[in-house]
Amino acid sequence: MTQSNPHTPFHIYADEIIYFVTAAMLNQTPHLALASYKHYFQGELLETATDYNLDLKAWVILNNHYHILFYLTDGEMLANFIRTLHTNSAISLNQRDNQPGRQVWWNYWDWCIRDETDYWRHFNYIHHNPIKHGYVKQLRDWPYSSVFGYLENKGRDWLDDCWRSYPIRGFQIEQDDF
Repeated sequence: MTQSNPHTPFHIYADEIIYFVTAAMLNQTPHLALASYKHYFQGELLETATDYNLDLKAWVILNNHYHILFYLTDGEMLANFIRTLHTNSAISLNQRDNQPGRQVWWNYWDWCIRDETDYWRHFNYIHHNPIKHGYVKQLRDWPYSSVFGYLENKGRDWLDDCWRSYPIRGFQIEQDDF
């Protein structure tokens, strides 16, 4: 565990564990509001995860933050992974917006998954996030998420069972959410 600045969250560097990470943009600025920017960041996330041998379990990209759930064998790589993802994406976003040197990312928060219930509730939370924040009313209308891979590979019944078995407080999936 380390903390370099009293205004940043503690980070836990554990080996062979599943992490849930949330990262936010400075001042909640929606630098990813454009679909093309979210599409770019999706590619950057997937590529960087591959470069760091992360086993991505779930992810969602929103206008001003993202959530990811992944297995990491070497906890010391967490900070390097985030630094690489944020540095590369900030440079690219700043080039696109002609804003060199602008700070894009604020910070990230990590959570080590404790057990199966904790895992599935975070999994569902990630996929529910576009609805929670009011971006869409139906999951099928938010393509910047791993939910579609699960829908294609596991099926609707499997996803419905995840929602029923590990519900998110204050949210109930509806039949037409997909």
